[in-house]
Amino acid sequence: GVFVLHTICRNRREPPDRFVRKHIFPGFELPTFTDIIGQTARAGFRLWHAENLQDHYAKTLLCWLERLRKNRGRIVHTYGERRYRLFEVYLAGGAASFSVQGGMQLGQFVFTTERRNWAFSPAAVMTRLSENS
Repeated sequence: GVFVLHTICRNRREPPDRFVRKHIFPGFELPTFTDIIGQTARAGFRLWHAENLQDHYAKTLLCWLERLRKNRGRIVHTYGERRYRLFEVYLAGGAASFSVQGGMQLGQFVFTTERRNWAFSPAAVMTRLSENS
């Protein structure tokens, strides 16, 4: 089978951001690249492809921030000013964290349980996924 994991991670273990842990994602922990590779290997998966989409995610967060601001009135009406501001700070801070070298990272990993190594291509992934559906 094929296992695709798309997750926020870091290069090294660091304490979670207190603001995010308290207000946005209570109890969250960020894995390291080493954690992900090690745990999946112990579970019997083989790494097929890994990619860091850090720069793309910084842009994504800025787009989300822009949409949040465009919909401010509706969001404040539904969720309140405090909740709006919490997410404004979260998205702006997240964009900054993904924009600096050594900051937050977005890992995309493709693992397989099969012994053979396929040549990587999106078409191969979709073909293999649809064959196993």
